[in-house]
Amino acid sequence: MNSINKKDLQKQRTMRFFIDATKEIAEEEGINKISIRNVANRAGYNSATIYNYFDNVDSLISFAMIDSVTDYLHGFAHILSQDFNPIEALLLSWRIYAECSFENPGAYAYVFNSEYTQDALSKLESYFEIFPINEDSVNQIVTDKDMIKRNQMLYAPCFEQGYFPKEKETYIIDFFYIIHGGFSNRLFNKDIDSSAAVPLFLDYLVEFIDNHLIRDDFKVPTTEEILAMSYTR
Repeated sequence: MNSINKKDLQKQRTMRFFIDATKEIAEEEGINKISIRNVANRAGYNSATIYNYFDNVDSLISFAMIDSVTDYLHGFAHILSQDFNPIEALLLSWRIYAECSFENPGAYAYVFNSEYTQDALSKLESYFEIFPINEDSVNQIVTDKDMIKRNQMLYAPCFEQGYFPKEKETYIIDFFYIIHGGFSNRLFNKDIDSSAAVPLFLDYLVEFIDNHLIRDDFKVPTTEEILAMSYTR
């Protein structure tokens, strides 16, 4: 278990005030409304204090948005660390991403699919140094800012073990992101609620995988089966 001294604990607590205030503003008013001044006011500190902990407002926002996606990062790491079939791992990973991101599409878009993605992901290691987690194997996965490496860990076994044709790798990977983006837009526009979106999103993925699977010794799990699976330990 990670030990922490009083100075580091005080730093954690103060940063937590600012991070929580930033997240509240993002949820209530939008990320574009976040400023050092309104975060300081909401947290009950003066603006100058924030600069003792964050370089600028972009750094503060990155930390806050990373904090918003940690449930997904931890769940994703648990899935990869367990002995799931590659297709099950793929569907479970997209399930948890949908469950988390559909509840907070703005934060997930900021961290994983925006002009700020590279900067936000570059703060992952710093974030987990300040807010550490206990499992070393999980830590190594979630602090890796290289999204190509993340994708390889998730998709590579599906192609290497012959579930999908190798020549369709880019097409198949792109499909998942395009479908997720479409659902995220519908959520932004309030065309669908998140509870209904997750199973419908998985229906699309299950049907797509079933249509592109080239191994005849494996049956693709149904949406209901994927939703019933436990990935925590």
